[in-house]
Amino acid sequence: MLPAIQSIRRRCDRQFHRWMPHINIIYGFLPESYFSEAAAAITQALTKLESFTITLSNFETFTHSSSCTAWLNPIPQPAIALHQLQAILQQIFPQCDEQSSKSANGFTPHLTVGQFPTTQVAQTELSQWHPVKFQVDSIALISRRDNEPFEIRYRIPLKSATPSEISGAKTGENESNLSLIQIIDQLDPKLTQTQILHREVIQSIVAQACQECLGYQPLLQQIGSGRIGVQSSHSDLDLLCIIPAPLTPEAFLKQVQTRLAGLCDLSQLVKSERVPVLRMEIEGIAVDLLSATTLGQSQIIEPLSESARLFFDALSWSAVVGALEADLMVDTVSQHLSWDLFINLLRAVRTWAKARQIHGNAWGFLGNFSWALLTAWSSIHSKDLNLDILLADFFQILSQHDWTQPIALTEAGTQYQVQKSREWLPVITSIAPCHNSTRNVTRSTAEILRRELERGAEIASQVLTGNTTWTTLFESVDLSAQSNAFLVLTVSSEKVGNLEKCGGWIEGHIIGLAINLEQKLNIYVRPWPEIQKRQNLVSVVLGIICNIDRDAGTIAQISNEFRDRFNAANDCSGILAIELCDRDSYHVASGRSHCTSST
Repeated sequence: MLPAIQSIRRRCDRQFHRWMPHINIIYGFLPESYFSEAAAAITQALTKLESFTITLSNFETFTHSSSCTAWLNPIPQPAIALHQLQAILQQIFPQCDEQSSKSANGFTPHLTVGQFPTTQVAQTELSQWHPVKFQVDSIALISRRDNEPFEIRYRIPLKSATPSEISGAKTGENESNLSLIQIIDQLDPKLTQTQILHREVIQSIVAQACQECLGYQPLLQQIGSGRIGVQSSHSDLDLLCIIPAPLTPEAFLKQVQTRLAGLCDLSQLVKSERVPVLRMEIEGIAVDLLSATTLGQSQIIEPLSESARLFFDALSWSAVVGALEADLMVDTVSQHLSWDLFINLLRAVRTWAKARQIHGNAWGFLGNFSWALLTAWSSIHSKDLNLDILLADFFQILSQHDWTQPIALTEAGTQYQVQKSREWLPVITSIAPCHNSTRNVTRSTAEILRRELERGAEIASQVLTGNTTWTTLFESVDLSAQSNAFLVLTVSSEKVGNLEKCGGWIEGHIIGLAINLEQKLNIYVRPWPEIQKRQNLVSVVLGIICNIDRDAGTIAQISNEFRDRFNAANDCSGILAIELCDRDSYHVASGRSHCTSST
């Protein structure tokens, strides 16, 4: 159902990127800061309202003075269900009466699919619709922050659902009473069944394009977070396609890109020293497609295992080995504890890392795979089967670890020779030839990571003794308080495609700039692990502890060298400005970092 609706909206709805498909019950609503109280009131009011079904039956239109809006007609069963729901909510929030008062007809449930010049154009443009039915077992409170799309912040169940199904960023329940798993589910909800099916549809679309390019059904493997089962709504869909020699990965990905051109909102073939990646966005899902060339027949290399190494060149094997690393981790951990328990532990670790802004290999911290390796290693050494204790042991074990020694799951990994002057927190891959998965960690980010592990160990200890709650662990961090100066990199471009390309280049090279500043000035550099986007601008921030008066000249020189590299690589497709400012002149407003004055 969702892909069919989104396919229409992508073509016809100018608000496609702002809204998910939805039926407004109350709009406008309260500011997000009041959602906690609103959710509690709604939960109480809906205790007797049963879940119901809706059939999206046919297209209808609203006619305006110079245009019309097309929508799908939701027919509820029982017939009064939607109006009953709206009336209950209207009674709680009488000031939010736009839906019931905007026309003489009162509340008209509808799911908008597009805008058109006239009703006749809408009827011509819209394809035939086959009615679909779905169950309504909850309502959602959604909001939009700055220029980001709307997101679900709270989900409130109807009568047939259980209170534990309330999900979102928060609930009306007292946070101090929440269990660890409830906190994780709120901060990083699992994919819903609808979202899982949507991703399966996207994968089948990519598989079909690969098949058309190859002439046979491809060996298409899911890699990354999806392979071990920890995808969230923000996760990319990472895929690997095995292709025959002499076809090269770059040539193959160009063919796939052409095949999917009409379905992609964004599409970029990223070339690198290792393997090229086709980065796409299809129906709101970010997809990364890699390929690996093999000399072997599918019946020889399938299922993929280390024995297939002989049939791949070195670069292609580096793409394949990522899938095998994930499989080996599953096998290793499953000998010690249930995989579901490990997944919840890993979700807790990743949610904590994101809340504390220490997540992301490109920013000098740890990426998803490195966090998974650390979590697997600590869980094996913990030998406990309780989630709370496993998480406490994660922090305790790692905060006390001697980081001159590598962390690894296999004997091959433990043989890795650590370069102590360059490798600060070595977390080693499992399959030979092993490498350090945390090679981007710098002196400054290693210090931050160790400090956060120590904080986690202290809080976890207090949780287990009943002196605090797990919510304390996941408190967000104030990055601006950690530095006395800020290096703000801002790229501007009138073309969205150029902006994406330039932003990607900055993300791929920012850690080099951080290391350069560290080494030449012996200063602390704290990357903010996020690209901030606003209209035709993208910004990246490096927090710095330095003597601005003394170091400003050298920082300017290093910044100019970085800008020259940017200009050479991006062929004037974007303009890069780099500003150094102190805390007094640094601000974050409307989602964009800037200096009121620069030094």
